[in-house]
Amino acid sequence: PHLERARVVQAVKRLYFDKLRVANTVIHEPVTPQVGELLLTQAIAAAVDVAYEKHPTRAAEFVQRLDRYERRLARLHLSDEVLAHFPERSRMVAQSLAWLALGIVGAPIAVYGWLHRLVPFVILRAIWQRTAKKPLDRTHISTTAVLVGLLVFAPFYAACVAVFHLFFGWPATLWYALSLPVTSLLAHYYGREMRRFAASLRVLTIRLRAPTAARQLLAERAALIELIAAERVQVREEEAEQTKGA
Repeated sequence: PHLERARVVQAVKRLYFDKLRVANTVIHEPVTPQVGELLLTQAIAAAVDVAYEKHPTRAAEFVQRLDRYERRLARLHLSDEVLAHFPERSRMVAQSLAWLALGIVGAPIAVYGWLHRLVPFVILRAIWQRTAKKPLDRTHISTTAVLVGLLVFAPFYAACVAVFHLFFGWPATLWYALSLPVTSLLAHYYGREMRRFAASLRVLTIRLRAPTAARQLLAERAALIELIAAERVQVREEEAEQTKGA
């Protein structure tokens, strides 16, 4: 039961987190994004517990629809995140063309950046895997990355600059040194955007070749969001009635 509820909490978070963050009634003071996400996730978990206890029929309906939705996603090799980012075919086509242009223009810069970040990246990944408490402990991994990243990238870039200076001298070395952190960061974002581009092509292909299946998926996703919104309204009304009664 606990695993089932955890799965529902994660599903609600994927489907409704952005809407909950916009219409926030949980966080009333400035906090970091990580703390804000944690507080909203705790609020979602509490609401799921209330739904199971007070509205079991609605909770069962949500789980049934969620199972059907996730099975269809799995058959099409899609994720909810990918489907959510590309709901409109016209927008998908425009974004895909934009990413294609970005990929062509940015490829030389990305290759240059990755050639210089590949060695320190491999070292960092090995350190993350050894120091993380468990495979999905992303908070610990991020902390380790911040602490170790400077100790890995800085000496490696310094060595590259020293070697470059032996062959080319100044002022070429200065421009080379300035290019390293910039192109390394651009290469990181380039890789992320190209992964999104590949995902968008996958969704676009499905929407063009199987438009009925795509519409059904989007309709099921919208229905799940409506169930979440209805439950949220119901819970808030019940809380308001309890407050008045008290």
